[in-house]
Amino acid sequence: MESHSSAEFSSNPDQTRMDQLINVFRVIKYRQASLEEDNGERCFNSETHWCQENHLSLTIINTKQLVVISGERTENTARHHQRDTCGEQVNSFKFLVHITKDLTWITWICICSHRCRAEEGTSAPLLPQATQRHFLNGHPSSMNLEVVWSYIGNERKKHPPPSFLSQHVAGLYTNSTSSVLSSEESSSFYSEFGINLDDYYRLQSAVYWAGPDRAITSVSMSTSPGHTKFIIQDLKESYQIGEELYVTVHTKDFDNKSKGYGGDFFQAKLFWSKTKASVFGEVVDLLNGSYSVRFLLPWVGEAQVAVRLIHSSEAVQVLKHHRDTDSDRVFFNGYYEGPGPNKTRLSETVKCNVKWDKNGLEHMGTGDFCCEYNDPRTGETWRCQRPKSLPCSALVYHSMGGYRNRLTVEEKMLMTQTNKGINGDKRIIKIFHSNANGTIDVTEKCRPGLQTPVPAGFYLNDVWTSFVCSTRHFTTQMITECLKDKHIYMMGDSTMRQWFEFFVKAVPTLKQMNLHVQYQSGPLIAVDVMNNIDLHWRAHGVPLRTLKSAVADLHYISNEIDDLSGGSHTVIIFNLGPHFTTYPLDFFTHRVLRIRKAVLALLQRAPATTVVIKTVNTGYKDIFGSDWYSLQLDRILRWAFQDVGVYILDVWQMTACHYSKENIHPGPIVIQNEIDILLSFICPY
Repeated sequence: MESHSSAEFSSNPDQTRMDQLINVFRVIKYRQASLEEDNGERCFNSETHWCQENHLSLTIINTKQLVVISGERTENTARHHQRDTCGEQVNSFKFLVHITKDLTWITWICICSHRCRAEEGTSAPLLPQATQRHFLNGHPSSMNLEVVWSYIGNERKKHPPPSFLSQHVAGLYTNSTSSVLSSEESSSFYSEFGINLDDYYRLQSAVYWAGPDRAITSVSMSTSPGHTKFIIQDLKESYQIGEELYVTVHTKDFDNKSKGYGGDFFQAKLFWSKTKASVFGEVVDLLNGSYSVRFLLPWVGEAQVAVRLIHSSEAVQVLKHHRDTDSDRVFFNGYYEGPGPNKTRLSETVKCNVKWDKNGLEHMGTGDFCCEYNDPRTGETWRCQRPKSLPCSALVYHSMGGYRNRLTVEEKMLMTQTNKGINGDKRIIKIFHSNANGTIDVTEKCRPGLQTPVPAGFYLNDVWTSFVCSTRHFTTQMITECLKDKHIYMMGDSTMRQWFEFFVKAVPTLKQMNLHVQYQSGPLIAVDVMNNIDLHWRAHGVPLRTLKSAVADLHYISNEIDDLSGGSHTVIIFNLGPHFTTYPLDFFTHRVLRIRKAVLALLQRAPATTVVIKTVNTGYKDIFGSDWYSLQLDRILRWAFQDVGVYILDVWQMTACHYSKENIHPGPIVIQNEIDILLSFICPY
């Protein structure tokens, strides 16, 4: 039995053979002592036939075979494998996950779980929708598997894969896949930034999110925070510092029925209020209605577990649907001004937004109905409705316009079950010093390119200890010494502006100048003449939800970086996130990759430049700025810069696990700890 990639291919008989790359993943089951022979010819007759129908060619020489025999090895199966010479036999290969003969990969795709089995001939949600496969009824202990993987394509010309695939729920929505960009546009764009096939699949894997495997016909079928429970696995009387604790979350719907699919968005932490201690928990979706949570035990003392349902899997589908079809639910104002008759001034206000003729943004109109403002360096276009009496060149100001809430009654009900605490095991975990005098302290010096583990650190007495590299607390004098002779350029949103405000307040000799601009968007500058410090902040450019600001002051980050010479005295810090939550993932990816290109060019001409990326905060929970949206953007940002040689400052975990009231703009304690890490990057020891 076999299935093929769900990517769309042209069936136009007049079209020449398409130069596209696909993967074929075939699973054959052997029953104990008898072999179910392939229909047709011994090799890949069915794959070849399917490819021919879809104007593709099968490259047999690239075929890999992985034979897994976990049941009884019969003479029949042995003879079959010995005589089968169709392609190279291997012990492992990479296909979304690292697939090996020891079946450890099966845990990831949930084949071992009886909840995830599918009846023969039906589809099971074992792999991401873009590469969803059929799987046969059975259990690894009583069957043999032959996995055949083939890399198919025209070797003369390689196109990148299709764009992001949107997944919806049957019932409230229709299951479908849609390409945001045509293959020609994708090829031109991604090749420009050096994104190859493997890179793209890593991106697809990073943003993949499971969803319901059935039609959602009633809100009662969604995950119920009241009926969902968590239990601590094999709780011991005591633990040693550095050990791990595992928790399992079992989801149920509002009818108190166990759910059999994944896709819920949970956040979990281990905490102890008396010592102001907390650590982020790693949640793994088992794709069968259950979730595994792993905690590191990093402090000596006591702790408890807390789990929150941020969004049900059904609510996540609402978020996906509106991102894919309703991106203009946040809109902006453009202000036009110019001379009128008799020395008067004319002014008009119109609606503006990103030019992206999909995802609902086409509602703005095209052609003579609009003014378009193309940035020649980034290639991005901002579009406004054409004013009635003024020319397009008269655009002077920009501001946030408003919000459009187009949720249906059912969608609103699904979104009300947001950020709810889950009932579960409240027993106290007792943690003692290690008998082996072990330590969990990180001694590695901070340097660019370090990976961010989970957890990335922990709070104890309101002080964050990093697991990325060795950090320290900075006093006012130490801050001044660290920033001396530095040009610091901050670019991003208001959460980055909080860092600018911290430095201005913490360093008495750092004086902010009044540039007579809109404070929310900048640019802002502070200088310390005595210590030769200049500190800058500006917003990241449109789209930007801000008060009325001069368009001339809104610059794209990539352009700003291109205009800096860099060097050992230059520090560049930027972030992106909350202002992009309503837009298609491809749009955000384009913006990020343009910044990536600018950073690579900067580090090539001035390799001593320090570049720091601040990740996304948690905080928003609604249709206009959900944490789930932010998490998707955060994964794209990390994917783009994972190999660039920059510092990545993870504030996602720091804001998610702290005890303070959730706010997209965290309080002083969190900001202080973020600054300590930032300065440890700039001035490592």
